[in-house]
Amino acid sequence: MENPTGELVNQYTTDTTTNSNLTSAYGSSIKARADLSTGSAGSQFIQTSSDSQNGQSLIVMYDTLSFATSNNSPTSVTMSLSLEGLLSNTSPDGYATSDTSISIYDITGYSSWLEESAYGLGMVTSFTKVATAAINFAVGDQYWLDLLNQWVSFDDMAYDTTGQTYSFDLTKSLTFEADPLKTYGIRIWTSADANGSNEGISASDFYNTSEVGFTELNGATFESGSGAFLANQGSTAPVATPEPSTILLLGAGLFGLVAVRRKRAAIQ
Repeated sequence: MENPTGELVNQYTTDTTTNSNLTSAYGSSIKARADLSTGSAGSQFIQTSSDSQNGQSLIVMYDTLSFATSNNSPTSVTMSLSLEGLLSNTSPDGYATSDTSISIYDITGYSSWLEESAYGLGMVTSFTKVATAAINFAVGDQYWLDLLNQWVSFDDMAYDTTGQTYSFDLTKSLTFEADPLKTYGIRIWTSADANGSNEGISASDFYNTSEVGFTELNGATFESGSGAFLANQGSTAPVATPEPSTILLLGAGLFGLVAVRRKRAAIQ
């Protein structure tokens, strides 16, 4: 990853697990990991005092899902999304953020739902979003957080430029009608962002703490295109036969503003 020039560095894999540890030219720590079998992911961007570039560590997982029910009728299913980690900021005009989201799309009838873009591999934008949930946290300068909050609703945030470390922990759920006659695409996104300056540093450490899973299937079972989704999580439904259509996208780069939300408890 790296890049004093501000360019993105993207890595892709069709493996069902991935992790990457990178160091910028200024010594900042950039990490990301994902495991489809447990539904877990993590990202970290921790600046050094010599690094005045803002940056992002981003991990995105993609898979496909299909459902079966006893009477072949749609049924309501519920998934959980959780995020916990640490944020701090000493920059008088900086901030640190982290966010995670899960989105379900109706991709029925499509043989492919991912495409190349200037920023690497991404999702085709024409699909109908069936359900989504997001968690967003932030710590930093009030001006920047208020500006970001115009585009993103933070779940929790702290106006703080003293360098105090804040701990965040939140779980949300999303519910949708799973139709056995449809195919769904699932996208799981986890990001850590740090935007410090020469006068201070920012740190976003959410490396070990993003997780998704089914909490209610109402008698339905599911199959994933990868055959790996939640296989090792002890989920409430069986996971199906492998068919390699899963893609994990890892992108860590130095570039502009990023949105975030948070849940906070100061660590003494």
